Amino acid sequence: MRAPQGSKDIFRFFQETKNSFIHDTREEAQDLGSIKVQFGLHVRFSANRNEELEYMAHYFNKMKPVGINRHNIDTLNHVFNQFIERVAGQIEGWSERGSGWVVDEILEAFINVARYNPLRGGTYMQLPDLLKNKKAVLNVKTEITSA
Repeated sequence: MRAPQGSKDIFRFFQETKNSFIHDTREEAQDLGSIKVQFGLHVRFSANRNEELEYMAHYFNKMKPVGINRHNIDTLNHVFNQFIERVAGQIEGWSERGSGWVVDEILEAFINVARYNPLRGGTYMQLPDLLKNKKAVLNVKTEITSA
């Protein structure tokens, strides 16, 4: 999602685009079933160094991917708010250390979505002889009986 030209205020930007982010992510979750989602933001910073303006771009996407499915889809709002707080905290941290960098423009915001197929149990695999003979590894085999 391209940010409107000249967007500088991260909180205003997210306030204006949050519903779109949540809606798009919710649609992906409904289409794909289970998904892993990550939000990201590409920001350009500027700093005045010796009467010259310097620029630096930075991606904020260090958030761990979050699993979303039909059972927890209502947590999207909370997950997105956590991302906003993390980005705002990182930007404040830079400013507080006296770096001089300030948000010049929000270049783009993005959502990374991947289909998620969690592992399921139900398969027994024989251990290789090397591991079986060590007598240090348990290989549990569950017998399922019908009542």
